[in-house]
Parts: sequence; structure tokens; C-alpha cells
Amino acid sequence: MQSIKFLVVPQRKRKCSALGINKDPLAPHSIFLGTMIMQKTTGQHPDPKFTQFRHSPLKIYAKTAIAASKLEQFREQAAIFQPVKDYDLNLQLINEAKGLLQFLDTPNLSRLSDLPYIEIHGLPTDCSLPSPPRNGRRPDDKQTWVSELLLLSIALLAQLHPLAYQEVKNGDLIHQIAPISGQENSTSSAGRVYFDSHTDLGILRLLYRPEYLALLALVNQKSVATFLSVLDDVIARLPSSVLQTLSQPRFRFQSPEVMHIWGGKIIASEPRPIIAQDDHGAAVVAANLKTTIAIDSKASTALAMLQQAVAEAARPVILEPGSVVIFNNLRCLHGRSAINGERWLQRLYARRSLEHLVQATGSNPVNATFSIRDLVLE
Repeated sequence: MQSIKFLVVPQRKRKCSALGINKDPLAPHSIFLGTMIMQKTTGQHPDPKFTQFRHSPLKIYAKTAIAASKLEQFREQAAIFQPVKDYDLNLQLINEAKGLLQFLDTPNLSRLSDLPYIEIHGLPTDCSLPSPPRNGRRPDDKQTWVSELLLLSIALLAQLHPLAYQEVKNGDLIHQIAPISGQENSTSSAGRVYFDSHTDLGILRLLYRPEYLALLALVNQKSVATFLSVLDDVIARLPSSVLQTLSQPRFRFQSPEVMHIWGGKIIASEPRPIIAQDDHGAAVVAANLKTTIAIDSKASTALAMLQQAVAEAARPVILEPGSVVIFNNLRCLHGRSAINGERWLQRLYARRSLEHLVQATGSNPVNATFSIRDLVLE
């Protein structure tokens, strides 16, 4: 097994150097603004084109980036849409969103691939909303589809491909994220209790899991925070020995509660690393800090230190109605505080390419819906 070295390339040009425990109190900040990559131990420097990642999140206020008249036109046009019964809803929503892009054009979203996340505030949503759902499904009395089309349009502007999994949220493209009656103590998106940091669908292989998540707030009565921990910020807080352990196949991932396969059974993966690298050498992460299983004492110690580093690196994002955050699910962990009062978000999964999912499942990419029942076993 090849070990992995963790390297830092600061913004000013320097040669790469191995990263150990950095005692410099400014180090986390300089690492966050610089470039972190992972490279197999070959003694060679990485290709520079794979090392220039930006790590500063971007915050956009819609009313300063987009003309107010355009925002209102978007709301008016989106409110007209009504899906045709017995036709594929996901496909209808995607096609409708494509026609609405002219009202939301902002060049900043094209920078998403270089950033861990983007916040957008002050977006138009439905003029009238029902009470938040209690069953995990879209309320029948939500009369318009403005929020759903908004979320899809933003993903398309960011040059992402929205996708749905048949075994997650009934195959819906847009997920309703609100506490479900009877599941208040569930440590999942259905509960009200504190939800530990995690990546979505980490049990899936890198090429199949959602690469990006987009969350839109419809109701957030008590300003409940979503916490985002950027992986580069987490790595900067860990000693190299712990990073080596986390990069080895010494952890089992469990299927999440939201994934309904084989009668709702919870399954565990074969041993895998928590931190790995993608084809470009960038660090990626897969884990649920509550349910991931360490297979030995050394792995258990590393997992505990990871939990502490993730907590220290967490950045609160408050999503008020009309606010969206899009973040990289491969390079960020997310969680939330306990929910008091009413809270209703909508969620969308997306990838930069659906090619591998299409090849693995044989699905038609047009409606962007894939079965992952068998992919869990890969």
C-alpha cells in the first residue's frame, strides 16, 4: 500500500514541502488561503495545474448581483409552471429551469469548482407557502414551484448536472428537509436533535456520490445554523501520523437512514479510507462522524482526532428564507445544530458530470434519475 503525503503550496510560489504539525498560530489561515493537495509518495512534485485551488468561500447578495426586475421576472415566470400529470416530474423541472436561466445570470457561479462553497442571499421564493411538511414529502398544498425551479436554475448556472437517486427521498430531484413526525430524535435530516458532521452518501464510491449539495431555506424560524468544515482547514489541524491513518482502509461506512434499500436495512462497507484523493490529486473526504466504524484502536484514535478537528474548523452558515448555499460534498463536511421552531429547507444533489453514473447503471441521463441499489456493493 502506498502512503500519502499531505502537501501545502502557498499562494506565493514555493516548492512543495511535507506537512507535519505546524505550530505557527497563523498556519491554518495561510493554509486556507493557499493550496492543499495530496500526492502519492513518489518524490515528484505535482502537476501545477492541479494545485491551484481557491479556498475562500464566496458570499453573493442577489439584489446587488442581479437586477431586481430580473429577480421579480423569475418569480413571476416560475410561478406559472405546473407539471403535467403522468409525465416524468424530474425531467419537467429540469427543462423548465433551463428556460428560466436568463433571469438569474451571474458570472460568479461559474467559479464554484474553485471554491468549497458559495452562499447566495436575497433570492425570490414562493409568495405563499404552506406549513413545513411532517412526512418528508412535498406538501400537496404548495401551489407553486418557484423554490424548486430556483434551486435547479442555480445549479445549472454553476454548470452542474442535477441528479436524483431512486432509493433516496423516493427518487425526487428536490428533497424536503424538515423534521419528520415520530423521528425527532433521529440523527439525520429527519430529526430535531444535533446532526453530526458528515458527507452525504459517503458509502458510495467517489464517482457515484453527489459531488455538490445545494440547500435553499424556505423557513428557518430560529435561525438554526448549518455548519461547514472545509477539508483543507481540517487537515491543517491534524498531525501527519493521524492523516496517514485516516488515508488507510481502516474504516467502515454505514448506509444512511435516508437510503432505502433491501427493506431499509443498514449495511456497512468494506474497510475504506476516510481521506483519499481524486484523479487530480485533490483531497476528498467521506464520513459520518457519528456512524463511521473504526476497525482498530489506532483508527479509533485518528477518528476521534478528526472529530475534534472538524468541530474546530466548522463555520456557521445561517440560511434565512431566500438563502442558498452550494458546497462541495467531497471537500466539505456539514452538520447542523438542534432545531427549535419551524425549519424547512430544500436540497438538491449535483455533479459536474453524470458520465460514470450513466455507465454504471445504464440509466437514461435525460431525467437524471439513477438506481444505486447495486452501486452500494461496489
